[in-house]
Amino acid sequence: MQQMLPLILGWLADSPDPDLGLEQVRLLAAGMSDHTELITTLLDRPVVGQRLAYLLGSSRLLGRYLDRIPEFVARLDDEEVLTDLAGRRELEERLYRRLESRPEDDHVGTIRRFARRQLVRVAARDLLNMADVEETMSDLTAAADAAVSATTRLVSPNGGLAVIALGGWGGEELSYASDLDLLYVYDDPLDSPTALRQVTRLREMLTAPSADGAAWELDADLRPEGKRGPLVRSLASYRSYYERWAETWEIQALTKARPVAGDPSVGEAFMAMIAPFVWIDPFPEQRATEIRLMKARVENERIPWREDPDFHLKLGPGGTVDVEFLTQLLQLRHGGAEPELRTPVTLTALRRLGEHGHLASEQSDHLVAAYRFCSHVRNRLYLQAGRRMDALPRDPEEEWRLARSLGYARRGDLREEYRRVTRRARRIFEDVFFA
Repeated sequence: MQQMLPLILGWLADSPDPDLGLEQVRLLAAGMSDHTELITTLLDRPVVGQRLAYLLGSSRLLGRYLDRIPEFVARLDDEEVLTDLAGRRELEERLYRRLESRPEDDHVGTIRRFARRQLVRVAARDLLNMADVEETMSDLTAAADAAVSATTRLVSPNGGLAVIALGGWGGEELSYASDLDLLYVYDDPLDSPTALRQVTRLREMLTAPSADGAAWELDADLRPEGKRGPLVRSLASYRSYYERWAETWEIQALTKARPVAGDPSVGEAFMAMIAPFVWIDPFPEQRATEIRLMKARVENERIPWREDPDFHLKLGPGGTVDVEFLTQLLQLRHGGAEPELRTPVTLTALRRLGEHGHLASEQSDHLVAAYRFCSHVRNRLYLQAGRRMDALPRDPEEEWRLARSLGYARRGDLREEYRRVTRRARRIFEDVFFA
């Protein structure tokens, strides 16, 4: 491998963080018993070397995983492999067949390996600028949908259990760092103890620690009564709760509901059941007031003190939460009379709100741009650091590496675009949200 070093250093020079790339190349080489095949590939197909160096100099996260998928490294010059990712149904069937064919004690590892492979493929395409942020979020969502659906089929073979996605997962807007917000609902032929056993097994298979790395974290805290409430409820129990006790924020969360796994008839029945509670015409003004109060609480309480609120991609002015709150308020206000607005996908909802005249077309375009920009930068931050980060880095060198990864020629250009995009979105938010 030593004879390749000058060539590798040249490739690494074009990456956002050559020092990180060199460190990760050494780790990759150290994990291989025989370098011959890799050296031959790099010499014969330099595009593989260039792209591998760029990925390793861009993402600490990919550096952890690429050594476990050597066959993917060898195909980095294949445009079709990089860009043609399988859809949700195909992924689900592949994973389900693997789970069925393997012993139970390997199920957790099988799911982790599936998760890792999908993340690597999506991230590589993203870092090499072969997909936009909407494609990235969609494919991350498809992988989660497939894994949860295949696992639910395994633990609940006779039907009666459904998984309802909420939050970014429900909106098909997953990031690399996202948890999966969800509700569990059952109906005949299941009873409560059986449904709880199935859900417990589902959670274990998807979240248990494994030598093969992480899969997904499942978060059921948006369920009725939160952590104090039952983990899984019957359809009738959900109906009773939403009729009697649901708070406005719980109804707002249901704008993102989407059945993703399990018995489709139970999922469809859940969606039909919640519709009269969510989509009301005319929309009660009291609920609008409560949504505004909740947004004020979020702004005052949730930004970590270590992070700069003016450059917080999620919770800062003009960030993704501003866009989501505005979108959901307008959906709730008009969706009772206009069913076309009842979509869990934020960007689709924004475009339809513009088409229906509830936002000016320019306002809709600017909000879409802000949501895409902040989501893209948050994704790139996670890939760069290998951990969740929601604000632009304070450290100038970290910021410059991030800016290079995003294609900026100067470090200051990233903050300038952040200010331009988010200030425009914040003005629209203030004009419309409080109207």
